[in-house]
Amino acid sequence: MEKEKINIKHCTSVKVVRFDNYPPTDPKYLVVAFEVKCTLNDRRKYTETRVDLDAAKDKSEEEVTRMAWDAVKEDVKKWFKEEATKKPIIGSSFEIPDEDA
Repeated sequence: MEKEKINIKHCTSVKVVRFDNYPPTDPKYLVVAFEVKCTLNDRRKYTETRVDLDAAKDKSEEEVTRMAWDAVKEDVKKWFKEEATKKPIIGSSFEIPDEDA
């Protein structure tokens, strides 16, 4: 598969895995984290960002999540372009080197 022809939207799943006030006492931010999974090879990336509480004021959780996604999406796209054509590592065989036998 050529990297240019792989569509990130159709080849990943994205889950929100954290949505917390930070710090817990006297919070200033919402921490929003995503787990991104490349469905082509099961490789995963965890990424998080902070959204200022003032910026999140009067916004829905979905709107705040979108703000967080906007903050990390370029990093995720870069990761995806690098990872999408790699073979899966989980479940692959590992051969013990001769010197360790």
